[in-house]
Amino acid sequence: MKHILTIFMLCAVVLQTNAQIESGTKYIGGTIGGSARTTTSDYKTSSFNVQPSVGYFLNSNWMIGLSTEYNVTNAENYATIYIGGYNQHAVTYSLKSTVIKLGPAVRYYYHVSDRFSLFGEGSIGVILVKDKHTAENVEFYSDPNPYYRGTTTISKYEKLRVGLAPGIVYFPTPRIGIELKANVMSYQTNLSDEKTQALFSISNKSEFNATFNLASTSIGAGFYF
Repeated sequence: MKHILTIFMLCAVVLQTNAQIESGTKYIGGTIGGSARTTTSDYKTSSFNVQPSVGYFLNSNWMIGLSTEYNVTNAENYATIYIGGYNQHAVTYSLKSTVIKLGPAVRYYYHVSDRFSLFGEGSIGVILVKDKHTAENVEFYSDPNPYYRGTTTISKYEKLRVGLAPGIVYFPTPRIGIELKANVMSYQTNLSDEKTQALFSISNKSEFNATFNLASTSIGAGFYF
């Protein structure tokens, strides 16, 4: 009798684990990511992003939902400019780009085991971009002597972005998943007119990006209920 009861309890646990995702299951979660690197002694860049999302499962494999993103990127470039071959001064160019995205998303889950699942996520949405460009120690000529000052320009525009992101989920419990996602592919195009500032130009051209590195990878968690 004790053996039968033990087998019954084990079967109940297995069934509970297998039933963690089914038609009508809801999802709420998100990922965070970031990177920092110095390509040369004069150029530095860093980024941080948060991607909350919610979803609803049509069946055990397909989920539809809403995805958002908040991303901040900072870049600095240092340059030494020579005037007439003799005079020189250092110029610091910096960029702070803030991105907010909102749009629908769809995921397909492939369940490798009770604990692991692979997924592919496709998303489309409108992104709002705010770029702040700053140049310090820029030299301007005036008679009889040159003078120095900083300049700051702010650009705001909208883009349409389509993205593809594969990922993997580990389920420590039937309702909680630990996610690792890589935003490996994206296509985006400007929805705003081209705007040219004093130091920088915003291109209206469409962009296609395919990459896999630390900056494109994020980690997070999801709650399935």
